[in-house]
Amino acid sequence: MHSHHVDINIPIDESTLTGWLREWHAKGRAVDLHAPLPQSDRSAYLDRIDTQLPSDYLELVSQSEGARIAACVVYGVAGIRQIVWPEANYYIVAEIEGLGALVVKDGDRDAELYLLHYEDNDARTVGTSLQKAIANLLKLD
Repeated sequence: MHSHHVDINIPIDESTLTGWLREWHAKGRAVDLHAPLPQSDRSAYLDRIDTQLPSDYLELVSQSEGARIAACVVYGVAGIRQIVWPEANYYIVAEIEGLGALVVKDGDRDAELYLLHYEDNDARTVGTSLQKAIANLLKLD
C-alpha cells in the first residue's frame, strides 16, 4: 500500500527550468535541484509566513524545491524556518557557509533581504533580489 509522502528526490526535468535558475543551472552554478512541491502545498507553506518574499525566490521554488549555489544553500518552501532575533523575527530562505543567513523580516512587505551574521548579530540589507544578493556575496559574475 502506497502512503502519501512528499518525495524530495524526484529528479527534475531540466527542460522545464526558466529564467535565472535555468541560466545558473546551465552554467553548473545551481545544483541539487528537486521537483517543486505542488502549487497547493507551496501555497500552504507560504501562507504561514507573514512576509513578502523576493519574487526571484518565488520563481525558484516554483521550479525547484530549493537549490545549492556554490557555498549557498537555498531552502525550498518546506525548509523555510523562523529565527527569533532581538530586534525582529526573520525567516531564513538561504544560508551561506561562513557568512550567515539570507533572511526576510517578519511582517515586511517590501521583499527586502538581509544578511544575518551569526557572529556579530548584525543584519544588513542586501536588496530585494535573491539572485543578486547571492551573486554579490559569493562574488559570482
